[in-house]
Amino acid sequence: MLTRVILTATEGNLRPMEFAFEGQEQVLLGRDRNCSLRLDDPTVSRRHCLIDAGGEVVWVRDLGSLNGTFVNGKRVGGPPTPEAEATSRLLRELHDGDELHVGTQTFCVHLVTAEEGDDCPAEMEHCAA
Repeated sequence: MLTRVILTATEGNLRPMEFAFEGQEQVLLGRDRNCSLRLDDPTVSRRHCLIDAGGEVVWVRDLGSLNGTFVNGKRVGGPPTPEAEATSRLLRELHDGDELHVGTQTFCVHLVTAEEGDDCPAEMEHCAA
């Protein structure tokens, strides 16, 4: 079930921009010009993280970034440290309304499944501004 992924910038220099990815099973975030969402930020890796929206569940995967990817304040990937080694996973499920932090950018994640169609609300009240 393909899901439309909408990322609304809530912190960082992209605020208040919104980025919608429809018909893409994978959304690549990073500094590389071939990324679906290019982030011009020195704290972001060239290929920082990948959002996989092609299955029943939407996942974010850290691609070995130096500074890690965060979902709701919890680290996903990055270099292992004694404190984070037990809790750091390279893959985390994303839910509608989650906060995704990549480098100095923070995004509110909005997921619209193919079943929901055009029922996407005009304003995403669950996203913190």
